[in-house]
Amino acid sequence: MRFRRSVRTVAALLLVGCGTDPVSVAVTDTRSQTARVPAGAAFTVTLATVGPGNYTAPPTISAPAVVEYVTVNDVGPNEPAGERQRFQFRAVARGEAIVVSHHTVRAPTIEDTIRVY
Repeated sequence: MRFRRSVRTVAALLLVGCGTDPVSVAVTDTRSQTARVPAGAAFTVTLATVGPGNYTAPPTISAPAVVEYVTVNDVGPNEPAGERQRFQFRAVARGEAIVVSHHTVRAPTIEDTIRVY
């Protein structure tokens, strides 16, 4: 059986203010990451899977008073052997939350730490 891996991108879309361009912060890795997001900002986590299955929605959030799950969408084009999903969140209040993304088949569980300031 061939090794299956998960590729993920944490993209924090930080809304700086009215009339300004949003600032985008992206981290790409197969390991869990830490992102800093200002309170009140929307941000996304994009997960891609090589092989069957996908990441379940909603993900587990350790502190829902700090980070709120909004929705998930498929993002195209998909990887050659799997799909990409964009999870949308809102940074509700200052603090720290761990967002845990579980895969339905074999890819690793991803635990992203979101620090809201």
